[in-house]
Amino acid sequence: MKRSVKTMVGASLAATAAIAAFQSEGMAKAETYTIKFGDTLSELAEQFDTTIAQLRDDNQIENIDLIYAGDTLEINAAKPAQVEETKTADENNMYTVVAGDTLSKIAQAFQTTVNQLRNWNNLSGDLILVGQQLKVAADAQAEPVANNVNVEAEAPAKVEKVETEQVEAEQTAPVQAKVTDYTVQPGDTLSGIAAQFGLTVDQLQTLNDLTSDFIYSGQSLSVDADQLAAKEQAKAQAEAAAKAQAEKEAQEQAAQAEAAAKAQAEREAQEQAAKQQAIEQAQQQAQQQQAQKPATPVVNNNQTQVSGSVLDIAASYLGTPYVWGGSTPNGFDCSGFVQYVYAQAGRQLSRTTQTQEYEGTQISVSNAKPGDLLFWGSYGNAYHVAIYVGNGQYIHAPQPGESVSYGTISQYFMPSFAVSM
Repeated sequence: MKRSVKTMVGASLAATAAIAAFQSEGMAKAETYTIKFGDTLSELAEQFDTTIAQLRDDNQIENIDLIYAGDTLEINAAKPAQVEETKTADENNMYTVVAGDTLSKIAQAFQTTVNQLRNWNNLSGDLILVGQQLKVAADAQAEPVANNVNVEAEAPAKVEKVETEQVEAEQTAPVQAKVTDYTVQPGDTLSGIAAQFGLTVDQLQTLNDLTSDFIYSGQSLSVDADQLAAKEQAKAQAEAAAKAQAEKEAQEQAAQAEAAAKAQAEREAQEQAAKQQAIEQAQQQAQQQQAQKPATPVVNNNQTQVSGSVLDIAASYLGTPYVWGGSTPNGFDCSGFVQYVYAQAGRQLSRTTQTQEYEGTQISVSNAKPGDLLFWGSYGNAYHVAIYVGNGQYIHAPQPGESVSYGTISQYFMPSFAVSM
């Protein structure tokens, strides 16, 4: 009786599956594995040809998304198969999934690999359903065989033929549709998903606009490497635009600051010019008033010195430069000028502004008479002194960079008090 090779292959596969199931009894062997940094249950399950559920149950793991480096896992090989659980395929090499099946168990029973099962059945993961039809071997081409060939002698040829046909089937198997999206499963990590689809973690983050390694079960991730170049280009363009905007804003701020500084400098220059003009006008008015005064000064019996001579002496040093600490015609500071003028008029005064406050009786500025002293600052702690010349005018050594000149009492530079001399 003649049988086709296809029929013989089917019978051989069924017998092989039964033998494999029988031989697996008593061969299940537990081993231990120490968890390393970066491991996940899904990767370990695939590595040891088992399932996440099996690892969870064998090691009493409460949260399959949380394992710790350094912990030890018990890895059980495939559970011993009972003879009554022999897996058989029909004449078309199709097998119907039953409760408790996994791809790894089916692959072991039919002496193939999980990847081969995925290729034959266009599977993108390990999920299978009870009642699902799976192809467990490549289609064999029928060839006539002699009736009188001994079955035992045929066995090596059958095995060789099956292996040859499997290789041919692998070479001619339909190419799976390109996977562009992936749904995160419990236990997944970015590094594991990236490695599965030939990407790096950075590329996976770029594809999905992720800012960290956090992902969650059920999340949909793009794994389409073809979109990576466009994503990276868009990211680079966005960064370049942000940089250009920041530079533009910095330039605008710098220009505004420069314009504000320039405007402030111009205002200060105008104020200084106005102040200098007011001083010059006051000096001219004082000089005119001084020229109109009689040569013989009027003596006030309540004064110890003739005010006219003090004012004349002070006016003779107009233009003398201000020198800090100076008290000679080579240069005066404010108190040095007052001391020198009064010494020339025959009265000795103390040297500093604060001590000169006590050279006479403190009076209000409105009661000051020509020859009296004007002070700026609080009594006992004045910082500037001048000689009052009358009509709201005074003569003094102002500040560094200026010289002895006349000034006008105003709200912008109002003396605090006066001392009667």
